[in-house]
Amino acid sequence: MTGSIDFYFDFASPYAYCAAPLAEDIAAAHGARLVWHPVLLWACRNHFGMVAPLQDGPKADYMPLDFERSAAFHGLPFVMPPSFAKSTHAAARLYYGIAAKDPAQATDFARHALSAHFGQGADLTDPATLADLAAHIGLSRSEADHLATADTSKDKLRQANDAAIAAGIWGSPFFILDGEPFFGADRLPQLDWRLSRRAAREKEPT
Repeated sequence: MTGSIDFYFDFASPYAYCAAPLAEDIAAAHGARLVWHPVLLWACRNHFGMVAPLQDGPKADYMPLDFERSAAFHGLPFVMPPSFAKSTHAAARLYYGIAAKDPAQATDFARHALSAHFGQGADLTDPATLADLAAHIGLSRSEADHLATADTSKDKLRQANDAAIAAGIWGSPFFILDGEPFFGADRLPQLDWRLSRRAAREKEPT
């Protein structure tokens, strides 16, 4: 099977951190391509008139416990970063700056940034930390600083946010397959099931 799965996420989302490895495994198992789209979830939710998850009544008390439990369920370490709940626009801009030159390298950066953010507590709002993460994938510190602040990177992130809003994205992680939305790491088994059904249909004789 060929095709792609759109993966919308915010670098500030612990659930995206939990979902990304499994989503990649599912895509690979079905011969599909996982297309990463970092966005600013607060911008999407503001557009739809939704409050931030951590301002959503008793959900705010529930979520920190669920973050740690979800990471443990997926076999991942979890450290609440000191910058949690702050805007991750710098990391997202850096991603799109890298992607303009090398999409595969940008995906490597996204993987590493999510892992460092929630697996080690790295501060993605800190330019020096972002430069260190970019160095891990072969970028110089000066290039990382430039890409994280360049007008073209800002424009790409703005366009990505607009596209996410047009697609009805209001949470992270959010997956789109053939126009069908799947929200949350807990919907990945359903995404896998949908891909399996599609593969079975493609094998049916015509």
